[in-house]
Amino acid sequence: MKGSQPRRQRRFTTQAPLRHSVAVEAARLLYQREFKEYYQAKREAARRQGCKVLPTNHEIHHQLLLIAQASEGSERTARLTDMRRAALEVMEVLQDFKPKLIGSVWTGHIRRGSDIDINIYAPGPEVVLWKLEKANLFGRAERVQAKQNGQRMEFVHIHLHHPSGHEVEITVYPPDDYRIHPTCSITGGPIARGSVAELRKLLLGRQSEDHGPPKSAQASELQELLLGTPALSELLELIPELDLCGETPQNHYHHLDVLGHTLEVTRQLADFRKESYFRVGAPAENLVTHLAAPGPDGWHREALLLLAALLHDIGKPETISFHPSGRIQFIGHEDVGARMVRDIARRLGLTPGVSEALERLVALHMRPVHLGDGRPQPSDLHLMLRGAGELAPELLLLSLADVLSAKGPAQPGYRGEEQLIFVQEMLGEFFDHGFLRFPNLPVSSMDLQTEFGVEESVLSCKMLEQLTLDYLDGEFQGKEDGLARAAELLEAPAELW
Repeated sequence: MKGSQPRRQRRFTTQAPLRHSVAVEAARLLYQREFKEYYQAKREAARRQGCKVLPTNHEIHHQLLLIAQASEGSERTARLTDMRRAALEVMEVLQDFKPKLIGSVWTGHIRRGSDIDINIYAPGPEVVLWKLEKANLFGRAERVQAKQNGQRMEFVHIHLHHPSGHEVEITVYPPDDYRIHPTCSITGGPIARGSVAELRKLLLGRQSEDHGPPKSAQASELQELLLGTPALSELLELIPELDLCGETPQNHYHHLDVLGHTLEVTRQLADFRKESYFRVGAPAENLVTHLAAPGPDGWHREALLLLAALLHDIGKPETISFHPSGRIQFIGHEDVGARMVRDIARRLGLTPGVSEALERLVALHMRPVHLGDGRPQPSDLHLMLRGAGELAPELLLLSLADVLSAKGPAQPGYRGEEQLIFVQEMLGEFFDHGFLRFPNLPVSSMDLQTEFGVEESVLSCKMLEQLTLDYLDGEFQGKEDGLARAAELLEAPAELW
């Protein structure tokens, strides 16, 4: 195969089930404000997909959050805090009417265009408007008819434009309704709501999170060094363990020693950064946004990635051995390296969150390399993305740089091209599709409890995990087949452990 042309592009993922596609399209229609109601959006989405499949509001809501997360990034978090502060100000003015914050501002699931929804319990709108005016908040009342539990009901809404720029909608209920807990149209359960005291506590907790753990001067200097062009002497002073890597030959895929390969990986990542990641194609814009957002414990994500690249093969000198054929091998160098990273992070004064992220990247760095070189099942890809979590883009970039840096007589010429295709598809899955990360499993824990009496427990979690993997691999499609598979798992529970 040496010297041959790159292979034709191949897809590493399978097409998402129709139900998922309809849920994603309905969420897009809602997010772009083409429709306001879930039912209208899902019907139009099904029509566009040429089917009659209607996912639940919960499934669509889940996809809506993924779109908001991918589109708005850290801006969404700042806006949520701002909206909660505005809600608290209004609720404190209306404290006499037992206000409750509901909807996306309370749950945190806001998107662009979300407003602040507050329920209050008052004898009428007049006294509420008077209270608001005294606080220089001016609203207008509107009577709205709606169907609830099969009955035609009338509600009073008060709309006001808060000085912060956010729209507020206050629904006025009779005082006697205070003990009635409304039902959520998305989950079907009791609606989530928070009081003044609960919201104040939530905001105080958010403020302490925003400040995060204290950053040492050493950690700040380290990030600046990594994002610059550090000399080899500076790196060896920082991580003396790299010295041993310089004395360790690489395997038959490389013409470099372990240190030489490590430096080549960091050079590749630095080149990606200078090019604004255009090499990955369509996902590049999302990738730039992701890497610009604060990482674990507020760390710069690109600095974290470069440090992970320096440490990714740190365990090789400890695990070097020889195959009977005479070839060099490194059995378990990922796990050994991850353990060494813990000590190095402590020595560098890194916070636990940064240390854990580095350990995860080092422990998993070969997963996407192996998957990109084979014919992985969708469940394998799901486990990789789930294990990496929000570090998946960093892990995929590290794998690409690793493969592109593996130059040697045994490395096929098309291997780098295949890894690039794999990384492009996985980044698209991470940012745009989300099916492999968050599959809409048609069987729930409630179904397991209703059908088989399986209470929420370790067994229930294990069953749902296995059902998710089977579902992704196409072993079943709908709820009925999923329950049949669940019955098989209960008959042979050893399969779960």
